[in-house]
Amino acid sequence: SDAPTCLAFSPDGNRLAVAEDANRVTMWDANSRDNPAKPIGEFVGAGRNTAIAWSPDGTHIARAIGSNAGGMDERGIELFDTSGKRLKLWPY
Repeated sequence: SDAPTCLAFSPDGNRLAVAEDANRVTMWDANSRDNPAKPIGEFVGAGRNTAIAWSPDGTHIARAIGSNAGGMDERGIELFDTSGKRLKLWPY
């Protein structure tokens, strides 16, 4: 796994989304007492993570993406539901 670049707590504070330098976002149970903690979900999109945010109701995660390390020029905003399904990409 790559180094985290950004993170965001869900609106209710029960989940933590961590975006890695590459293209993976992992969700964690913020209340878990497991050590080490186990992820509760993850998804992989295109491009490199530059920012993430939860929707106000906690059902979606948006991530800003920039060009990836392989030189592909994909930039935009991706919207995922919390099951990891990519719902939309707004390129820019």
